[in-house]
Amino acid sequence: MGPWQAAAFRGTWLLVLAGSCWAWAEPRLETGPRTVDFGARLNYREVECRFTLSNRGTTPLEISIKKASCGCTTQILSGNVVAPGESAEMLLAYKGKKGKTRSGPQSFSVDLATNDPGN
Repeated sequence: MGPWQAAAFRGTWLLVLAGSCWAWAEPRLETGPRTVDFGARLNYREVECRFTLSNRGTTPLEISIKKASCGCTTQILSGNVVAPGESAEMLLAYKGKKGKTRSGPQSFSVDLATNDPGN
């Protein structure tokens, strides 16, 4: 291999390493579970569930609750900043209103805003 080819190979190798390090230096949100089935007869009942929000990236993950789909859904976030490799918990509670019956499948959601570029 001539000197030009060796230099080109070394340059490519360094470029690949630098590119890999650059792409990994960011927060990465991972959630579980993404959906919960509360079962039948949700009317007049209060139900709650917990979601785990993990940071699988290498920089702090910033989380804020943007909005819930309705006023009957409340949420509590255990922490707004999650360090790399750590997790936070979000408690969601649904409380049906007396006198208001719903029929058929229902769906409620909570939108989050994060600094994860992929989510």
